[in-house]
Amino acid sequence: NKCVLAHGVHLEDEEIKLLAARSTAISHCPHSNTNLKSGICDVKRLIAGGVKVGLGTDVSGGNRISILEAIRAALDVSHHINFMKNQNVFGTGRVTENVEENSKYVPLDYKQAFFLATLGGAQALALENKIGNFMIGKSFDALIVDTYSGSLDKFNLPAVLTENSTPENEFQKLLQKFIYSGDDRNIAKVFVNGREVFYN
Repeated sequence: NKCVLAHGVHLEDEEIKLLAARSTAISHCPHSNTNLKSGICDVKRLIAGGVKVGLGTDVSGGNRISILEAIRAALDVSHHINFMKNQNVFGTGRVTENVEENSKYVPLDYKQAFFLATLGGAQALALENKIGNFMIGKSFDALIVDTYSGSLDKFNLPAVLTENSTPENEFQKLLQKFIYSGDDRNIAKVFVNGREVFYN
């Protein structure tokens, strides 16, 4: 359960069953897979098969070191898989096997991609009892994100559209705003194991 395999692009069904049975994890590195032309990892297939998946950057093959960029790339890759399964793209074609099954494919959403970057990554490293979320007793590893600074201050909704919003909806809105449009200018503080290591 401490074995982490990178990429997992070309796994066959029997191999996925074996990895799940052994609690082996896959580190999904979408930038590296693209740059090295390795292939496209179907993360939803791995998860459906019971394999633990976390996000990685693989900077030896990738071109980004930011986990935020990896989240966005994971979302892009999942949408590309959806295109291949469900659209006849001129000049590219489409996947013709299992057409009925392919039509049911739903790409990753921002919540799932965020999970892969946080608790999913902790699970992949067999450290979910120590890190990955804010449960009491775990190390306080956190980013303090300012969604009203940098480039994000231009993307505020008018008050009329938010007056009936719940706290949960507000949180989700801010998380989406950061994931889709934020960058390092929005990171105000960084904590590692409860200790502040960066202040912007």
